[in-house]
Amino acid sequence: MRPGTAVVQADWRRGDAALRGFTQVTVHNHNLDNVTVRVAPPMIVSGTVELDGKPALVEGSASLEAADGDGSGAVSSFNLSDFHFDGVYPGRYRARVQVHAGFGHSMYLDSVRLGERDITLDEFEIATGLAPLHVVLKTGGGRVRGAVEQGVGGIVVLVPQDERLRLPEFTATSFFSGGNFQVENVRPGDYYAFAVKGSFNQGHMSDPAYARMLLSNARPVRVENNGTATVSLVYVDDPSVQ
Repeated sequence: MRPGTAVVQADWRRGDAALRGFTQVTVHNHNLDNVTVRVAPPMIVSGTVELDGKPALVEGSASLEAADGDGSGAVSSFNLSDFHFDGVYPGRYRARVQVHAGFGHSMYLDSVRLGERDITLDEFEIATGLAPLHVVLKTGGGRVRGAVEQGVGGIVVLVPQDERLRLPEFTATSFFSGGNFQVENVRPGDYYAFAVKGSFNQGHMSDPAYARMLLSNARPVRVENNGTATVSLVYVDDPSVQ
């Protein structure tokens, strides 16, 4: 093996049960001996969804992403106000949430919780005795409105200034026609705002180089809970669209 960091995965069958385990190793210019991988059967991980403090009947999904390869990813659609993953192997994960609210912004993702702990941006351990995950959605966010210079319609985009939040679930987008726009139910916080005439690739915002190019002409705006912020915007070109 070439020097570097890797994840060792081991699979083992015990009767009808498929056991699996992971461990991260760092390989240098010498042999790595006596690596131990602890295997375990998959677990059921459950969760609930609330909107403004009540069980929510919304379309969406939750996903588990293995942290540094320590686990196997999984996706579950919301079923009424609940969701569950049938077979998740113990390891370290990050939780992601997608709400199918379209461009209307009828709600925003406030947090993902594990018991009393906020794990919205944190890694967490999946192991025996894990408490249910809890997705917290809210309405009553801030409103952002204004005008686009020489506006002829398009998409207004609000990207969090905090680079850790530059994920699709925290980026607010809204179609507009003409030169005026209004975005409802924006998660409170500090944003960079801009407009595009064509498409916008949310998935690229986690790339710092891409973000710097796209945000060079964006305008800062602070969004308060139940408040209204006014900002004048200009069109920017998406560097991923050539």
